[in-house]
Amino acid sequence: MDGKKKTSSMVGSALITAIAVIFTLAGTYIPFLGILLIFLPAPFIIIGVKNGMRYSVISLIVASIMIGIFTGPLKAVLFIVTAGLSSIVIVYMVEKKYSFNLIFLFGSIASVISIIISLALMPKFIGIGFVELMEKTIDQTRQIYNNFFEMAGTDFEQKEEILSMLDVYLIIIPFLIIVSSAFTTYVNYVASGAVLRRMGLTIEKPRKFSYFKLPTNFVMGAFVIVILTYITNKFDIINSDALNFNIGLLFEVVFIMLGLAVVSFFIEKKGIKDTFRRIILVFILLTRFFNVLLFLVGVIDAIFNIRKLES
Repeated sequence: MDGKKKTSSMVGSALITAIAVIFTLAGTYIPFLGILLIFLPAPFIIIGVKNGMRYSVISLIVASIMIGIFTGPLKAVLFIVTAGLSSIVIVYMVEKKYSFNLIFLFGSIASVISIIISLALMPKFIGIGFVELMEKTIDQTRQIYNNFFEMAGTDFEQKEEILSMLDVYLIIIPFLIIVSSAFTTYVNYVASGAVLRRMGLTIEKPRKFSYFKLPTNFVMGAFVIVILTYITNKFDIINSDALNFNIGLLFEVVFIMLGLAVVSFFIEKKGIKDTFRRIILVFILLTRFFNVLLFLVGVIDAIFNIRKLES
């Protein structure tokens, strides 16, 4: 890299890093801008794909130091873990020209790991673990609801049914971590890809939702997960009820989304306009009866590839 290009890369990286720091501070201190924190990896994906992995790593270190100065060491460590791991994995895989499906898979895994590391570090910094914090929050929320129900004279069975829903949030923490990781990975890849393409760089676009499909070995993988779950339950390795619930919920969401993609595919084939198609899909997704049908359609497509899509 010649001196002029090197200087240009450094200036560009510094500018994007400064923007990332500003967004992080804004999302931290201004509640309604908290959504900006979802996009933490995107600036460093842009830097890495445009200028190389080295610039991405340096920018991450510089940004974490600056954030540490303004917010303290906890935020700095959480920042570099949250933004760093997934962005580095995605940059590496883009450089090696892996397919979007593999980038999405390993980017999501990296995001899950970063969340787990962040949660594991919480007791070191604030003296309480994430689960304990959630339990305390739910207990406080339960007390508030109890007081409200007593004032309103709510029926006991209805009261218990509503209060029991609070316990579900503790059970589905693993599911929420996986889903949020997949969502943030997808959003950051799409956002950084849009910026990079405007810069004249090539980065693979995700396929349209109508063409979403599971890997060809997903069914076999699902079978392996079921077997491992059975073994876990048999030997009581971990809380089997929580494990079963999370795996069942994860499979349900995956197959419902696959079923929705199948419906979208055939609606698109009928030539229905995008706006009306999206309205139909939202209506179907929000109707419980159709969710059952979507699940079945998703399972059938995973096995028989009814859209005849190429791998």
